[in-house]
Amino acid sequence: MKRGCSVPLVVIFLLTNTFLLSGSTVVRAQKDDFLPGYAVTAKNDTLKGFILIKDQMFNAGSCVFAESLSGPQKNYTPEDINAYGVDGKAFYYSHAVTIDGRMHKLFLECLVKGKISLFAFQDRYFLKTETKVEELMSSNSTVTKGDQVYKVNLPVYKGILQTAMNDCGTIHNHIKETAFTKKDLTRLVMSYHKCMGLDAVTFEPQSAKGGIRFGLSLGVLSSSLSVKSGDHPSLYYLDNNKAMTDFSVMPALWVEFLSKSKFSFRTGLTYYNSEYTSYDEDAATNLDHELIIKTSRIEMPLQVRFRPKKDNAGLYFTGGVGLNATLKWDDREITKVHSTGYVLSDGPVLENNDFFTNVLVGAGWDIKLAKRTFFLEGRYGWSQSVLSSSKVPEGTLNAITFSAGILF
Repeated sequence: MKRGCSVPLVVIFLLTNTFLLSGSTVVRAQKDDFLPGYAVTAKNDTLKGFILIKDQMFNAGSCVFAESLSGPQKNYTPEDINAYGVDGKAFYYSHAVTIDGRMHKLFLECLVKGKISLFAFQDRYFLKTETKVEELMSSNSTVTKGDQVYKVNLPVYKGILQTAMNDCGTIHNHIKETAFTKKDLTRLVMSYHKCMGLDAVTFEPQSAKGGIRFGLSLGVLSSSLSVKSGDHPSLYYLDNNKAMTDFSVMPALWVEFLSKSKFSFRTGLTYYNSEYTSYDEDAATNLDHELIIKTSRIEMPLQVRFRPKKDNAGLYFTGGVGLNATLKWDDREITKVHSTGYVLSDGPVLENNDFFTNVLVGAGWDIKLAKRTFFLEGRYGWSQSVLSSSKVPEGTLNAITFSAGILF
């Protein structure tokens, strides 16, 4: 019977080199993302140079500035500078925002820059006038009439807009029709400047850029291996047994190839180590059977990752296949006479596949903290090719994993 092979070591070597060589790609991608721009200091001095532009969440917490593309980089936080921008493409303004009841200073992304400026952070919007910055809000409330409870939308933002733009006599009709969306609010602010005969600049929201990021995770695996006889007479006892189960720890390395769309591709290496045991007593044949399987494998997932939002944060879904290489496979069947305990046979009975594939689907949640992304993920895997298709018996592997990790 097979007991794994040396070929998986070659797979590990090739993938390890892929990790190392990809490091230079990260550096080049970062340099390519530097664009001519400026930073406005706390003393309102303007520093000319190059700015690193990535996605909204990154740019909300950091301004990576370099005087030249070959020079050293300096990271400014919203506490350090007042604003920064990329010539003609983006502008960010430092402002304190309440998140979960606490104040955090962030760089708000500018959508419209003019006498009245419109800024955004995720799905929140802010209006900046010459004297202050106010958050535009739309809240829901409930009203009870008799036995009926109604949901009522309170467009608080319309009052703020009317107050800020009351020097335009026709703006009221525009505000009345403005929904609480990025598109409508941008159009309204531009209409105000047109009404007043003033210039204003619009910026396209920054979405996730292409590039590569790496990650580590640690999870728990709950797996079940169901083995059936495949009509082999001496193995019929397996058909009456429940699936063998195991719980183990699952470390993993990740590589994710980002794109400008909501889809990205990821791969990596995941290590599994499991032990399965099944015991059967057959009074009719006066035989007892014990089956013990010890196995370890390494998996290279090939997955598509879909994010409903483009800012690399929040909910995501994954789907794909896992390419598995068996590092170790030891199976042992012990057959005894039930009445006496005499051992009739003791040895392997199964034929495993050195390589097999399984289907992977899952969902998770990305959490942005400073420059890092932490994630929680649940995944389901299924395979019917753990055992050799040319031999009996037949095996089906099902696994549920829960893991937590970090992406760099």
